[in-house]
Amino acid sequence: MRVGLIGRTHWLRDAGVIARQRGHDLVFLVTAPSANASQAGSQDLEVFAHEHGIPFHNTLRISELDLDADICISVNWTTVLRTPLLTRFPYGVLNAHAGDLPRYRGNATLNWAILNGETEACLTVHRMVEELDAGPIALQRRRPIGPDDDMTVLSRWLDEVLPTALVDAVDGIADGTLVFREQDPSIRPLRAYPRKPEDSRIDWRSPAEAIVRLVRASAPPFGGAITTGEDGREHRILRARVHRPDHDYLAVPGQVCFAIDGHPVIAAGEGMVEILECDAPDSKRVILSSLRNRLV
Repeated sequence: MRVGLIGRTHWLRDAGVIARQRGHDLVFLVTAPSANASQAGSQDLEVFAHEHGIPFHNTLRISELDLDADICISVNWTTVLRTPLLTRFPYGVLNAHAGDLPRYRGNATLNWAILNGETEACLTVHRMVEELDAGPIALQRRRPIGPDDDMTVLSRWLDEVLPTALVDAVDGIADGTLVFREQDPSIRPLRAYPRKPEDSRIDWRSPAEAIVRLVRASAPPFGGAITTGEDGREHRILRARVHRPDHDYLAVPGQVCFAIDGHPVIAAGEGMVEILECDAPDSKRVILSSLRNRLV
């Protein structure tokens, strides 16, 4: 099939690589300014396009381009694609969405899934319509979210499954084996809205379980969960776990209580949190410099 690529990130590039390997023709690549957490920015996509002789466009004015393809695949485009563009291609535009449709729609869906205590991650490939994440589903890929799984683990999983799933859907359309299914209207959508780095600031008055979920949801490729010492120094926590002490205690949330093998243990609003890894090598030492220290 003649496949167009629309969007950003290394996932779009990798889907293009797989599509070529499976015998599809890439007829254009349209991108826009790079996503902050992407492993492949607009310049990387331009290099990929030129290396393979693919017409390349770097513009947000996609509706003004003269584009022709049998089908398009889209990852992380910056704006809503409107119906005139979506219906321009005979087989439409496929999107890879890191959420369990029809429930999880919108942005940062895997981060929100961790924060919400979900036990399963889902990648959905669907045919785009103008309404956000509402199009018919082509296929889904799932994996459990374990109690210690964080965004580092789930991002690696997306690296493995997302590009392949997009091309699997293209293959199924090409050979006539793929059957789309409409989203179940009886399932009430859960709209996930974008998150900013500051949303990862820890409120030590929260329960320990909620704080650890925040750390997991903020792990690389994101910047970590944020806390600040009394000296004003900011620390980024990359890994943590709930600590269940063998004694009762009285402590103010944020209190540095003790250490386990050099890992600070901090009182939360309910329970304790053991800090396992920070972004700076000396952060744990600074936090543990005095048991009078408080994190805010």
